[in-house]
Amino acid sequence: MKQLDTRNIIRNRSYSRFDKIASFVLLISPIIMTYGWGKYDFSFILTSILSVICLFKKGFNIKTFPNYFLVYIIYWFIVHIVTASSPSEFFSLGIIRVFLCYLMYLGLREKVFVYKTYRIICFIAIAFFFLQVIFYFLFGYRISGVSTLLPLSIEMDSSDYFAKVIYGERSSSFFSEPAAFVEYILPLLCLELFQSKKVNWGTAIIIIVALLLTESGTAVVGLSAIALIYVVKVVFNSKQIIGKVILLLFSCIVIGFSIYEYSNSEIGKRLLERQDQLDVSGSSSAQSGFVRIYRGFYVFSNFSAIEQVFGNDSPSSIKSQISASHLEVSDDMSDELYFNTLQTFLIRTGYIGALLFLLIIISLARQSDFCGKSIIVLLFALSLISSMHFTEVMAIYIIFVLYQGSDNRFAVPEAKINN
Repeated sequence: MKQLDTRNIIRNRSYSRFDKIASFVLLISPIIMTYGWGKYDFSFILTSILSVICLFKKGFNIKTFPNYFLVYIIYWFIVHIVTASSPSEFFSLGIIRVFLCYLMYLGLREKVFVYKTYRIICFIAIAFFFLQVIFYFLFGYRISGVSTLLPLSIEMDSSDYFAKVIYGERSSSFFSEPAAFVEYILPLLCLELFQSKKVNWGTAIIIIVALLLTESGTAVVGLSAIALIYVVKVVFNSKQIIGKVILLLFSCIVIGFSIYEYSNSEIGKRLLERQDQLDVSGSSSAQSGFVRIYRGFYVFSNFSAIEQVFGNDSPSSIKSQISASHLEVSDDMSDELYFNTLQTFLIRTGYIGALLFLLIIISLARQSDFCGKSIIVLLFALSLISSMHFTEVMAIYIIFVLYQGSDNRFAVPEAKINN
């Protein structure tokens, strides 16, 4: 019996060591995905290797997945096989990789390590972001947070990219673009506001200021979602009806005043000047704002009724629908398969896949506390403007929701997490 216990202890320590390595790679993935060779970026390579090791080390444990998650993966795989238009598409390993990676991600049990490491990375990234902002304000250029010594996975000329990083108007810390930086640190704001009973307003304000200084529409959407959640929490925590009304009115006034002041600031005005990217007419239809928010719906509308219900996961078919769309894009974007998260679910798996996605979201929210619910609402809001379809960033969001839930696998005393 003692020998068996010793083996269990050794195995658990081995799992713990592996989970810490995998957790660290996951948490730095949004940064290291900037480097590599096309789609084979450093994050892709490392997580693929670790997921295979995890498979042999831990085996299959489908209980790792939230409700409806495995159902979606299986359904997506069936759609992929049925709609493949060439042998290369048929034998694509993309979905299998997603399955193995998320099997690993969602089974990471080092909760305290993940929280502490994530906070450290965020604080370092935010500090460097402020350093970039100060340098740009004083000298007209910024220190690059992207290394010039490593190969870039970005489909852009490296000299043009680094010129944009150093002399462009917006900073992005160690990330490839401001939106990526924003998506990464937004959950930290949820943790600071909702994870414990006492809000650390000093840290929360620093995060909010950093988000606003990015001049990113993603930051505005994320902050709006979090502000709405916070108002709901404050109002419903009030015991008296009159108190609820007063708090609601006061919150609306404060939020409205904040929006007014920000929109009239120099930073806010520059952000508003970029709203022409959302115009669906003229040449602006090729702008990034249009691609993020509208383009996928026009492509989806060109699908047949059957494709809209069940989806189409063939890249060549999707590209043909892009060409057939009555809205034209620039030549360098005609083959671009970038769609926001909700549009990706619709296009690749139809209404059925989008419904399963909503069921996953609802299931996660129901099993989580208020902090977890806030991160789920944030994930859904960003799904309307950002491409997070089974990315490492989406995995980070879901892991935090699971950690805030009632699953005993991740149960850790709150005091230990906040230390």
